[in-house]
Amino acid sequence: METILAFCIGITLSAACGFRVFIRTFIMSLGSIYGDFPLTGGFQWLGTYPAAIRGAATVVLVLLVLAAKKLLKYFKQKKNNFQMKIR
Repeated sequence: METILAFCIGITLSAACGFRVFIRTFIMSLGSIYGDFPLTGGFQWLGTYPAAIRGAATVVLVLLVLAAKKLLKYFKQKKNNFQMKIR
């Protein structure tokens, strides 16, 4: 249940804030888990596995969305070029 909740929170926060915010928190989370980045006070939750799972899911999801946008733009441009050649 905790993993599912972490995944849902990641998707929600990704939609609200964007990619640049989450790559940093994901890196901080991994650094804290491996002991390279000490966290203080209210940021201790970043050093947990559910936070790392949330970060990974968010990063993958946002990258997929960005790739889909680029592909749609590419195919739309190809379609417009094809229509211009026919006329």
